Amino acid sequence: MNVRAILVVSAFALVVAACAGAGGDAEESLESAAAGGRAQAAETTATTSASVSPAPTLAPELPESEAVGDAGIAAVAIQPADLGRDIIFTADLTLATRDVAAAGREVTRIVEGLGGFLFGQETRGEPDPMSILTFKVPPENFTEALERIGSVGTLRNQSVSASDVTGRIVDLESQIKTMEASIERLRAFLENATDTKAVTELETALVERETRLEQLRGQLRTLQRQVALATITVRLVEFVNRAVVVLETSAYPGADDDGLSCPGSESVTVVRGDEVTLCFEVRNVGDTKVRIVDLRDPVLDLSLADLDVVFGVAEAELEPGESVMFATSRQVERTLRTRTTAVARAVGEGGEELTGRDAVANVTSSMELRAVIPEGVPGFFDGLQRSWRFLIRLFQLTLLAIGVFLPFAWVPVVVWLLVRWFARSRWEGWASRGRSGRPPTGGSAGEATDGSEDGETETEVDSA
Repeated sequence: MNVRAILVVSAFALVVAACAGAGGDAEESLESAAAGGRAQAAETTATTSASVSPAPTLAPELPESEAVGDAGIAAVAIQPADLGRDIIFTADLTLATRDVAAAGREVTRIVEGLGGFLFGQETRGEPDPMSILTFKVPPENFTEALERIGSVGTLRNQSVSASDVTGRIVDLESQIKTMEASIERLRAFLENATDTKAVTELETALVERETRLEQLRGQLRTLQRQVALATITVRLVEFVNRAVVVLETSAYPGADDDGLSCPGSESVTVVRGDEVTLCFEVRNVGDTKVRIVDLRDPVLDLSLADLDVVFGVAEAELEPGESVMFATSRQVERTLRTRTTAVARAVGEGGEELTGRDAVANVTSSMELRAVIPEGVPGFFDGLQRSWRFLIRLFQLTLLAIGVFLPFAWVPVVVWLLVRWFARSRWEGWASRGRSGRPPTGGSAGEATDGSEDGETETEVDSA
């Protein structure tokens, strides 16, 4: 009985220990899963742009003229965190500035003050100055560098990314250790080899693995350098008071001065004498506010005063990205192609008209309005036009037929030559048989004829 009790107690103790171990394993599994989730979150590439950012660290608030500017955007950056992992930080910025050269010098001074340096430069002069500067900065100064560089000019766009390469570096280090151990074994085999063939094979394998080892070391050094220094690419463009507008013309059948169905189609076909609604949209695609000065079409004989505003305000300034739509109706008497011209001028913040290069924009657009004759008795010119089209069509079909049969033009000639050769051969055969004296009929018929003549002669003799 005591033995049985001891066995029961021992079994119970084993069950309790197993449950405790399972609980510990479960806790360890949960902790490892949480750690893996954090590592996976760190390994994903974090990309932010000027328009969308999940939870960025914003740059310090700057004056409106510097942080946003004309058609500018707010600066966005990500804060590098010390996660004990290998992360490559990169950024790409585009800045508009009045003086590209001076801005380049200022950006270089900022980066050098943060422990970075100029890594590459590409510069283009007039008429559209531009400079592309590539900098290397310490990762701990990455965010501050972006903030200070963004204040040099008007920020047009910005892209910031962080790529975790910890796994790649660990994998390369593992491959390097494996390759070094393999090379050491090959060298030991080579020292003990005596056969010439074996020595040659070992040397070839050793060279291949040493080459592969250097490649792996080069890849590792490249990643380590990218991790050690973040890369910032800055594009500097000239900020000019430039008026840039786009004019789009369209139409649709029917008279609708309100233009409720604008925009329409680029090409419209109506019955001669019917009305169409014309739509004209002017859109500001530049960096500066503009004012529409004039809009006219000499073909349609209309000007800005003849147009009704569908949306927008004709007299107000168009901000970058804004547009205004005009509409009017016209009767179409013949097929024509319009030629509409819009004139816009750049204006300042106070509404004053700006001067200088590209301060005035002239854009032209056109569309086709087709007028067809209504159904009825065709006239003389309609018949003449259709006859001319028929002749053109007949000529095209003739050329098509010639093109189809031209590759086979040799076939009738060959057939004619074969027929002529066959007929000539038969004629020559008949002529040769005639010259040999053989009657065209068989010899049995001749013999029968001779026999009949002999029989008649013998009959005559007997009768006598």
